[in-house]
Amino acid sequence: MHFESFRTKDGTVLAAHHAGKGDLPIVLANGLGGTFTAWHPLVDAFQDRVRFYSWDYRGLYRSEPPADRETLEVPAQADDLFDLMDHFGVEKAIVAGWSMGVQVALEAVRKHPERIIGLILMNGTYGAPFDTAFGSLPTRRLLPAVLQFGRAAGPLTQMVVHAVARSRYTVPVATKLHLVDGHMEDGLFYGIAREFSHLDMDLYIETLIRLAHHDAGDVLADVEVPVLLISGDRDIMTPTAVTDRMVREMPQAELFVVPRGTHYCLIEYPEIVALRVEKFLAEHYGLRPHGPAAGPAKKKTVARKRAPAKKQAKR
Repeated sequence: MHFESFRTKDGTVLAAHHAGKGDLPIVLANGLGGTFTAWHPLVDAFQDRVRFYSWDYRGLYRSEPPADRETLEVPAQADDLFDLMDHFGVEKAIVAGWSMGVQVALEAVRKHPERIIGLILMNGTYGAPFDTAFGSLPTRRLLPAVLQFGRAAGPLTQMVVHAVARSRYTVPVATKLHLVDGHMEDGLFYGIAREFSHLDMDLYIETLIRLAHHDAGDVLADVEVPVLLISGDRDIMTPTAVTDRMVREMPQAELFVVPRGTHYCLIEYPEIVALRVEKFLAEHYGLRPHGPAAGPAKKKTVARKRAPAKKQAKR
């Protein structure tokens, strides 16, 4: 993995990450629950065949805060995606979005559909996430109030979040609350959680509030490229009603549901997710079978070779 920075059109300096090699470029749009670190299982599975690019959102983690806070809105974050592509000389790419990154990816399709050749959308919605998160709880009214309180509390919120991010009880508590599945790799999740200890919570909360007001539902029917939707059947942040609408309205969309998967199904069941992504990339982009994710393809080849032998034996 390589780190560097790039300057957006409005002059904001953002942190960039790139890894892998190959002819197929994939731009990774993060969620608010993690950085490039959260993509490690996917990068590890395909880095010998795919070039990955990602960036930290404005004012978060290693990126500089913008001079104008209006640019924390999702459309401006999508502009940054294209500035990242321009920085690395990538004309067209698949965009993989996780959580918030799903909305960023759909907004990118709205802005420059000619530069997007495919979408991999994980554990996210097309818009207004507060309206659907946590099932029947009144999140539309409750979460904005909680976030506004968090901003008003200022230093206290910063101190509490940073303490929780470093706590060894983070994973056990998150598991009890069904926010994550116990099958996950603890080390990777702790690494993601600890990154929260470097966040400016005021900018983080404002980004989340602006995300809550974004809606790209009107873009779904205009997505003409292949789309792989991945969700977890225990993801309380993204209910099935959301993914059902996305599959129904996007002409070339296919849905893969990870059994027992939550909002973090990529780091809970990395092998399962990587195998399904490989199938998608092989069918639509000619990705060659190679590396750890090629196991099932080899099994199918063996099965086809044995079939004629069985017919000859019956004769």
